[in-house]
Amino acid sequence: MAYDMPKYKAKPYSGRTTHKGQSKEETDFYRSLMIMLPKGIKVLRNDRTLLDGKELDVFIPSLKLAFEFNGIYYHSTRTQFDKDYHINKTIACESHGVKLIQIFSDEWERNRSLVTDHIRKEMEIWCPNLKWDSSLRHLQSRSLRVVELTMEEGRNFFSFYDLRGCLQGVSRYLGLKRENTLYMACALREDDNRFEIVQVTSQRGVWVDGGLEKLMKYLKGQKEVDVLLDRRLYTGKSYEDIGFRLREFTPPNQYITRDFKSKINLTENGDELLPSLTDEELALMDYYRVYDSGCIRLRLA
Repeated sequence: MAYDMPKYKAKPYSGRTTHKGQSKEETDFYRSLMIMLPKGIKVLRNDRTLLDGKELDVFIPSLKLAFEFNGIYYHSTRTQFDKDYHINKTIACESHGVKLIQIFSDEWERNRSLVTDHIRKEMEIWCPNLKWDSSLRHLQSRSLRVVELTMEEGRNFFSFYDLRGCLQGVSRYLGLKRENTLYMACALREDDNRFEIVQVTSQRGVWVDGGLEKLMKYLKGQKEVDVLLDRRLYTGKSYEDIGFRLREFTPPNQYITRDFKSKINLTENGDELLPSLTDEELALMDYYRVYDSGCIRLRLA
């Protein structure tokens, strides 16, 4: 994405690259990418050429796409991990015109099919002219109607189809339906002057052509419309294509883990106590922090 300098500027690389072996999960992730991609595309594993010696788990030069598989243990404060590590890699890749998508190990373990579905859709957005061996099911938005969803209906849809589950603080859900089947949904937070879109997803294996634009037309004119995108997961290109413009980058979001098999997003769902404790105080209770790449905020022009 051709962004100006980010308003959140992470500190420079310290020169330290955390060493880790290739776990079975990381190997499975790599194999899933290879199955997903059309044949004949050159894929580099553990590449150190793009970022001057800093490693990328997977780099696809012809697509300007890279992937990182982040094991929670090695990417937590348990190993004195730099909180700006992920965002620095994101910024460094973007400076070369490369989109970096980062997946945490708990997401892969919890629901691999949702991870691969998300990546498949983001790759189609990023590389619209790529000829896929197996295509998504494309629906035309003109065949669907915009509906206001109940809170239960919206939560159930995102719990089932969104990689991050159902986020907190959502006050309204919109959907695109044909008859009684819900194919795409949008989760919003709102105040007196603004809608903030925090999640948009569709059924697994389904792509709704023009679906995002149809939902935005429904909202436009009522209030200002912002979208908050997880910077490690989303390209943001589909929003730019329909008129959204960059407003800011946010600092890394903060998570907490105890067993290194799962994590809780403190930025989204946390209480006031844990974020205020130092890393040393948390470690005494066997809790450790994990950081991501922050978010992108865009506004509909």
